[in-house]
Amino acid sequence: MRLADLIRENATSKDAVLDLLTAMAGEGLDSIPLETLSDELSHQGIDLDENALFDLLGSLAIVRNIKDGVAFFNTDSDQSHNATDLPDPGVQKNQVKKLAKKQVDKGMKK
Repeated sequence: MRLADLIRENATSKDAVLDLLTAMAGEGLDSIPLETLSDELSHQGIDLDENALFDLLGSLAIVRNIKDGVAFFNTDSDQSHNATDLPDPGVQKNQVKKLAKKQVDKGMKK
């Protein structure tokens, strides 16, 4: 019975951390100090020591890395980019035409 309680508690902690990090990443933040994250979790009634929090963060895909006590978020997925971030196809097409013409002109001069 105790093992089931430990597993349930671990899942609850992981869900709480994931919810916090997802909300922060959605607000445009790209990092959070571990101390701040630990304090926020304590306010929610979840007590994790530094090592347990470090291990938990290491198992989450949203965490890119942890350096100097700061967790950096991995927000490089396709879903995190707006349509304005995408290159303009018309501009790319013109660049390709220019480069192709330049290569042909170089080849003709030889």
